[in-house]
Amino acid sequence: MHAPTTPELLKAIGFLCCYCHTPMTCELPPTREHLLPKSRIQSPLSHADSGRNISFACAPCNQEKADRTLIEFLEYLIERSDHRAANVAGVIRSYAKRKLFHLCAADDGDPQAGEASP
Repeated sequence: MHAPTTPELLKAIGFLCCYCHTPMTCELPPTREHLLPKSRIQSPLSHADSGRNISFACAPCNQEKADRTLIEFLEYLIERSDHRAANVAGVIRSYAKRKLFHLCAADDGDPQAGEASP
């Protein structure tokens, strides 16, 4: 039995882009995606690179999202009638269920913004 290749491993684990759900391959490798962009985090004590703020996306989706928050990216996709809007809404719902609202929108200066209720 041979050691699995990268494409075989990616296929085996079903590694999908969090936005377009395209399978990751050697031709379309996964990129680290900051759900709340590092450029939009105002607190020096934040954990921009924590596991909660990191997902994986294909390079085209990651580049298109750019420095948008998840909410802004959803609005951008809806304006363009892009089918990925449903997937982004699913990511937002997933984070809302786990009370991680602060990863969906940037802090606008309001000390209560992005905090979940206990």
